[in-house]
Amino acid sequence: MKKYTFILLTLFFLGITACEDQKIGFLTTEFALYDPNGIVINYANADQQRIDNDVPWVTLPIQGIQGTAPILMSIYDVKSETTFDLEKFKEEVTVRGNGVIQVPLNNTIPPGSYLISLKVDNEGYSDIVPDVFTIIIE
Repeated sequence: MKKYTFILLTLFFLGITACEDQKIGFLTTEFALYDPNGIVINYANADQQRIDNDVPWVTLPIQGIQGTAPILMSIYDVKSETTFDLEKFKEEVTVRGNGVIQVPLNNTIPPGSYLISLKVDNEGYSDIVPDVFTIIIE
């Protein structure tokens, strides 16, 4: 009888501890960076191949982000001294899944310096990578 009681109590406690909600995955952004951390876009010096094929300017992928896939990235904030509508900037400039920032060849972004912060998301986690990349448009 003691043996059955012990087995039932053990199963009961195992059942209780198994009911905890465990957060799935992880996300680490503390070492996130771009190398190089900026790009200078000069429309006057765009090469003919870029113009003929409407090729956007792109960055290298972001480095130092680890987490459970899929990891989604978006522009969280843009700082600039220009009077350009920064929400419009967020519509024109996009971020791909691996952190590649893409500036379309034909856009309405005026000359200036734009400092970008990214939002990084995956299942159950979210973080902001502040002031991680600079786009200078001449």
